[in-house]
Amino acid sequence: MSEQETIPDENADQVSNPIETLTQPGAILAAARQELKLTVEGVANELHLRPSVVMDIEGENYEEFSSDVFLKGYFRSYCRLVGLHEARMVELLDKQLKNLVEQKLSSEKAESDAQRKENQKQLFKQAGIFIVVIILCALMVVSLTDDTSFGQKEEIPGPDISEGVVTEAFEGKADAQTAVVNSLPETERRLSGDTGQDEPAQSSSDEGALDLSDKPLFEEDTNAKLTNASETQLADNTLVVPEPAELQAQPLGLEINFKGECWFELYANNGRRITAGLKQAGVNYSYEGERPVRLVLGNSAAAEVYTDGSLLDLSVYARPSGRAELTIE
Repeated sequence: MSEQETIPDENADQVSNPIETLTQPGAILAAARQELKLTVEGVANELHLRPSVVMDIEGENYEEFSSDVFLKGYFRSYCRLVGLHEARMVELLDKQLKNLVEQKLSSEKAESDAQRKENQKQLFKQAGIFIVVIILCALMVVSLTDDTSFGQKEEIPGPDISEGVVTEAFEGKADAQTAVVNSLPETERRLSGDTGQDEPAQSSSDEGALDLSDKPLFEEDTNAKLTNASETQLADNTLVVPEPAELQAQPLGLEINFKGECWFELYANNGRRITAGLKQAGVNYSYEGERPVRLVLGNSAAAEVYTDGSLLDLSVYARPSGRAELTIE
């Protein structure tokens, strides 16, 4: 006897009775259907279902069913058709559905945890970028502050100008001005108000050596100042009455004569209602006050309106209903 003949066939029982070795309810139903030599279409006709529903039950595609109630009803009918024990098969189905629910919850939790970790990572990343930006801004501000303080020149205190120094400066200025006046011809000295009687005459050589560019350009003529002061004083003696910028608005004179029944309203410029009421024929109303005013007449044909003695044409403002509303400036 050879070695191959002594080895037992471990799959012999599975081939002889394959249904007993299966643990998945869909596979068990498919094996039972094949053992009875039934087709998917035949089972669908017997159970009054679509072939796709039978294939979903055998393939355990339970997501295609709207609820577990319909799934279990079709499952029980299928078990009765192929001669399987309903209670045991439903127990297997419940256990499988429970496992699927747990797997789904576990998968959703894993996805939620992954999403939460990703969100935390993004948050930390954004916070790090924000902190880096703040640090860079602070460094830029510090750098600009240092550059500004470095660019500022240190003020060196000037010499203390005492009264004697100021006096010497003014005396030097006066000497220079006297030298310029003395260097001018006699005619120009008279016009400038200095006869030069007390000053020694300057020689021609001194006149040539004098540099007129040393005279400051911003010095003003004393005589010109006196002349301008006198002109200002004369001008101040003349009384000038400024004209008013705006003339005060004249008060409005309004008079209304009612020839019939008419509703009447009068409003000020700020929207405040001055008066209102139902007027009868023969009633007169007068108003004198600020301009403008808004006038409302319910029956404009029964009223005559005079402004400052002039009759207004209310037909321009009257509506087909007879109501008139106008603003009187």
